[in-house]
Amino acid sequence: MQKKPEAVMRWNSGEVCFLKKAVTAALILGAAFMAVFCAQAARAENVLKVGGDCTYPPFTYKDSSGRLQGFDIDIAEEIARRLNMTMQHQCVAWDGLIPGLMVGKYDVIIAAMDITPERARRVDFSLPYYRAPSAFVGLKSAAKAPLDSTGRLAADFVAGKAVGVLRASIYEKYLQKTYPGVNLTRYGTIDDALMDLKAGRIDLVFTDMPKVEADFLHKTDNKDFAFIGPKIEDYAVLGEGSAVVLRKGNTALRDQVNMAVKAMMRDGTYDKINRKYWSFSVKP
Repeated sequence: MQKKPEAVMRWNSGEVCFLKKAVTAALILGAAFMAVFCAQAARAENVLKVGGDCTYPPFTYKDSSGRLQGFDIDIAEEIARRLNMTMQHQCVAWDGLIPGLMVGKYDVIIAAMDITPERARRVDFSLPYYRAPSAFVGLKSAAKAPLDSTGRLAADFVAGKAVGVLRASIYEKYLQKTYPGVNLTRYGTIDDALMDLKAGRIDLVFTDMPKVEADFLHKTDNKDFAFIGPKIEDYAVLGEGSAVVLRKGNTALRDQVNMAVKAMMRDGTYDKINRKYWSFSVKP
């Protein structure tokens, strides 16, 4: 007696594509779930996982021995200490920080990340823990530049200068608002602007004070340069500052971080950390 042929399951191309997409989506969701689960497990073990960009002195960087140093590292360790946790840091490229947070590779980002409306649609922020004043940088010979009635550099003085600024930045926006018609030279990085300042191709650079003081003014071969005029703290234009970044809806951890930030600012610990890196305050 002849056996009946077994039924053969046939798939059309559309069904195959759908199956592949479904499997891929399941794998991605599974990986994200496991990452978040692992982050939660780490917190249960009193470990605060922190993501940061380790190539940005004086905020986060590695010293000659490979040890992590910087303002953000000190802040992260202090927050973890106040939460009775151990800080565990992960070095991540800047553009990968938020994606890594969202899939649970770490609990928070502490990386001098500014609060912006665009980011706030994707993540939650703590209270600001850092707010950088801005200033002009130029030759010391211009240090006694005239000021206007508000205490800013006089418009006539700035109008006669070529001013370097980071392209499409809050600093460019501030100059255009405060000094209409200012002669701006725009740069892709502030380091390029400072190189042109040093070479005499521009007269001033306008940017945030902390990085310039740490990376430019403290170098002995830049001794002829200084901050020109007062520090500028127009935060309506220059932004709210930087904060600890958390996944959306993680209100319990956010509230704990906020309490830690408030406490370190209240008891003087924050000021002590601040003085390790800068001669001026970056407290919000």
